[in-house]
Amino acid sequence: MEERDYALIAYGYGNTAFTDYGKDKLSENFLDDFGESSWYKGFSDYLEKSGSMLRQACEGNPLDVSSNPLIRNAGILISIVTALVIALVITALAAKYSMQSVSRAHTAAAYLDAGSVTITGREDRFSHVTEARERIESDHSSGGTTIDSDGFSGKSGKF
Repeated sequence: MEERDYALIAYGYGNTAFTDYGKDKLSENFLDDFGESSWYKGFSDYLEKSGSMLRQACEGNPLDVSSNPLIRNAGILISIVTALVIALVITALAAKYSMQSVSRAHTAAAYLDAGSVTITGREDRFSHVTEARERIESDHSSGGTTIDSDGFSGKSGKF
């Protein structure tokens, strides 16, 4: 706990019940509590989720990529995205061709009547920076479990 390391290790039937995808979901369940040093809550979440995963596996439905409703219903999701893209293209084309007489000017002076205003100076001022960061998650889209030559599988990291 001092080094804030964790490891999930499975062997035998544990490799069926705790797939690579399942280990990711299990660790998501308790690592937030461990990160806040809430040990009781973290271990409670771990025991609850691992018990649920074992029950699912015993019923013949281990928690894996194929049990994810988003992936299972990928056809519906692809259809919706395709329809939205087609609608966007049609809308963009309609907007482009309905406004042919209007063009965008690159400077503000183009919008002024000749001689109506005298601009004496131009200046750009840097006001702020917007920085966006996004965590890149590993993708286990193939499903199943990666098992080493001794029959063990695992996941480890820091919290």
